[in-house]
Amino acid sequence: MVIGAQLCSAFQMVFEEKLLTGGPKTPAKKVVGMEGFWGCLIMAVVLTLMSTVVPGSDAGHYESAPEGLYMLAHSPALLALVPSYMCSVAVYSLTGIVVGKRMGTVVRCLVDSSRIVVVWAMNLFLYYYVSEDLGAPWAPHAWLTVLGFALLICGTLLYNEVLRAPGCLRRSAGGEACGQEEHSSA
Repeated sequence: MVIGAQLCSAFQMVFEEKLLTGGPKTPAKKVVGMEGFWGCLIMAVVLTLMSTVVPGSDAGHYESAPEGLYMLAHSPALLALVPSYMCSVAVYSLTGIVVGKRMGTVVRCLVDSSRIVVVWAMNLFLYYYVSEDLGAPWAPHAWLTVLGFALLICGTLLYNEVLRAPGCLRRSAGGEACGQEEHSSA
């Protein structure tokens, strides 16, 4: 499922870039609006069908749409959070699309992956400085996570040419690695 989700996400980002930069160009706001409209429509149909098909502990339903709407109508906090969430998703999507349009889909994916660092750091901050009921503690395998984030950041900086690769890893003007042109000419 994770591989399928990544493939769908990759297709979406490449398709967005084509809409924004290819042939008849589409404005970024229109792309976000179309994604939001079609996403809401498709998910309304899929979730409505799934709530009646998938069994669960709630009277044979996994989720109850009427109960969800009732809770939404009778909770001012929840009613305020839904439009706030929708606005934050719209801003996130528009920002991602603008980054993709100006810098390319690869940069957008790298930046998108980097936001996980912020979530992880916030979890640690909440746990250690606010309340142990919030966030998550430092785990024994967290050093691997730090190593992964360091590799991600180095890769992002190398790709954007903020850092230069060491001599033998650097590509020549022809696009070949340094050691390759010596072997190919012999």
